Amino acid sequence: MLDLDTLRTAQAAVGVCAFALVYLGTYRPTRAPYAAWWSAAVVASGLGTAIYLVAGGFGRLSDALGNAVSVVGAALVWCAARSLHRGRITWWHLVPVPVVVLVWSLLDVRSDGVLSGTLALLLGMGLFLGLTAMDLVRVLKQRFLARSEDAFHSARAAVVSMVIASAATSGFYALRVVSYLVVGPSDPFYVTWTGPLATTLVILIMLVVVTYSVTELSHMEMSRQWREKATHDDLTGLLTRAAFHELAESALLEAATTHRALVMIAADFDHFKLLNDTYGHAEGDRALSAFGDACRGVLREQDLACRMGGEEFSILLVGAGVEDARAVCERLSQVFARGYADRPLHPPTVSWGVTVADPAKPLGSLMARADAALYRAKDAGRDRIELDPTST
Repeated sequence: MLDLDTLRTAQAAVGVCAFALVYLGTYRPTRAPYAAWWSAAVVASGLGTAIYLVAGGFGRLSDALGNAVSVVGAALVWCAARSLHRGRITWWHLVPVPVVVLVWSLLDVRSDGVLSGTLALLLGMGLFLGLTAMDLVRVLKQRFLARSEDAFHSARAAVVSMVIASAATSGFYALRVVSYLVVGPSDPFYVTWTGPLATTLVILIMLVVVTYSVTELSHMEMSRQWREKATHDDLTGLLTRAAFHELAESALLEAATTHRALVMIAADFDHFKLLNDTYGHAEGDRALSAFGDACRGVLREQDLACRMGGEEFSILLVGAGVEDARAVCERLSQVFARGYADRPLHPPTVSWGVTVADPAKPLGSLMARADAALYRAKDAGRDRIELDPTST
């Protein structure tokens, strides 16, 4: 049977190969953030293993460093998962837990051949791998992966494999914690089924899954970035007219069978030409960008928003009624104005037209009714919400 040092040496060798594949084979050509985070994670994992192998004779200090670096590696795996759904990544994702593990390990003592701080290591690893699985599930629920597009079939399979691997590994660490506390680290069950040998084998399997998934998911990231450039307006970050039409048509077809309510909103800045003429086009661009930010802050993921052109916008609310639409318009106006709180200029006001969708009628008819309501808002004095008469 292989001893622990032999398995850890094999793990280090596999880690070097995984790093070469992830960093040189994927990150360098694509510059994908997911590959960058995983490259760092593999380095941290390998460094932790090297500390256990080379510096193991230094007692608690080597145990503490190895434990902390290993947990940093798990934290980097979580950051990789967060990068796939554009989750915010800050210092507190990486620093606090490894520091706690380091201090815990320094204060702990070795006993029965068990490294100091073993329980801290198990808790830290299980925590971050569990968070990784949760964030990857969020990735699966994103619109571009939820739709059954052949272009992302391999990426979906890669995400599923990573969800299974990270969840299973987190569960394994949870089992290690339970057996450590219940039967103790010297019990034959712990040593055989959840000890360092079994853990090293589990991590080796995880590295194999990583080498498969990273390339697919990094290419998915790049494909999504190019797709977003093609389907989103550069200035506002909202959908382009063509992309909005495509997605809105799909929403209407789905609503015809599910009977899910849809509401179309047409929006237009008031006196936008005067803003451009008085303060310059740069100020007009800032207003458009601020409105895009407001839409992203207020609308839900299933809602659609696009810049139709100039200062005109269209919004499709999914699973909403007229009163919901009115509340959304008011909220958007408030958030849009709040973006000007620290600036000397007043934001342009916005006029709104609202109509309830009839899935049996074409998209063009729906948008025309919303536009007609918008024009009535303009004629009635601007900076107001008007409902299409058929929606009352």
